[in-house]
Parts: sequence; structure tokens; C-alpha cells
Amino acid sequence: MEDREVITEIIGDNNSNHAIFYIHGFGENRYDGGDLLRDVAKSLPAFKNVLFDLNVEGAQGLTLNTLATQAERIQAVFEEHKTNKYSVIAHSMGCLLAAENQQLLQGAKKIIFLAPAAEDLHQTLQDAFKSRVPEFDVSSEMKIPRSNGTITTIPAEFWRELKNKTPKKTILGVSDSPQMHVIAAKNDEVLADNIFLSSETTNLQILDDNHNFSLKRDELCSAIQGIMSS
Repeated sequence: MEDREVITEIIGDNNSNHAIFYIHGFGENRYDGGDLLRDVAKSLPAFKNVLFDLNVEGAQGLTLNTLATQAERIQAVFEEHKTNKYSVIAHSMGCLLAAENQQLLQGAKKIIFLAPAAEDLHQTLQDAFKSRVPEFDVSSEMKIPRSNGTITTIPAEFWRELKNKTPKKTILGVSDSPQMHVIAAKNDEVLADNIFLSSETTNLQILDDNHNFSLKRDELCSAIQGIMSS
């Protein structure tokens, strides 16, 4: 299997006048979090659910695009598939990418952040991966073994970009907008600093679940259905 370009998938009603754009997390594709986003999309069949890959998949695993390229991908998909009404659902690091795109958020009817990664991701990711790589060096391309047996290739430029990001400030900066809804995971095993567990964010729900909401996926989908119907 050769490397392929990032692709887009539509779930639900392709003719709906309300699209939902899904932005996945770090080192993943649209199957992020054990089909997290696709399960949510399937629970909203009346909408035009637009899922897409931010990275490139090959025979051995994913190669991460730079953050700049990922941002360009989000904008391109948005411009291609936007409808009269649209909403945004993002997971983990995808929440940072969404929060940085003001054009995307300004016109959104609903914005839903799932387990948003509002912390120093540059350090968190390094801490998570150092034990897996004998010579951990963010100044060069790295190949990281993942728990599913694949390899994730991370370019040096990705680390340089991430070091200059301010996820906490950026995500908190949009979290109190009236159309914003945050669903945090009480037992998030990925985030070192889960600030939303003690946050006063207006539209906040906390589910007793893990980072990918794999234990109570139906409850999560029901919560999102409620938000989208309100």
C-alpha cells in the first residue's frame, strides 16, 4: 500500500443545508479515537457530516503534516463543503486547530470541543513519547511506535511549530462564546492538565469517561444530539 493523499468522507445527508465539520486529534486520521468522530457523525444522520484526514497514511502508519499544512487542509475542506448553516466538532488537539481558525468559528451555529487539549502540548507529547524512542530528538524527523503497532512519522517542523503555540490561551479564548460547548472527560488519561474539570466555562459537560470517550460513547452521542437540536 502506497502513501495516499488525505481524503474527505461524508456521513449522513449530503444534501443537508447544515454541515458539521469534524477535526480530529494528534497523530490520527478521521478514525481518531476508535472511530469517535465517525460514531458521533453516524448519530446525526440529518446533517452533512464532513470528516477528513489531516495527515497522510502509508503502509506502516501515519506521516504527520506540519501544523500549517493541517490548517490549510481545514480551510480548504471548509470552503469546499460549507453550507448555509454549519457547525464544528473537534477532538483533543483538533480543538486547538479549530480555535485558531477564526473564519471557521465566527459563522458556526454550534462549536463542540471534545476533551480539548488546552495545555503545553509540546511538552506533553515529548513526555509521552520519550520512552518509545531511544534517541529522542525534536530537531530531526522521528518515527514513533504507537500502541496499535503502527509507526507515526513526525517531521521536525511540526515540533518547531508546536513550541510556538499557546493551546491553553487559545482554547480558553474561545470557550465562553455563546455557541461553544465543551465536553470534558473526567478520567482523561492523556491530558496532564485537564483544566476544564475545574473550569467555569458556561456550556460545559463532564462525562465520567476517558480521553476517547470509549466507555460511554452512546452517552456522548446523546449529549451531542441534545446540543445540536437546541
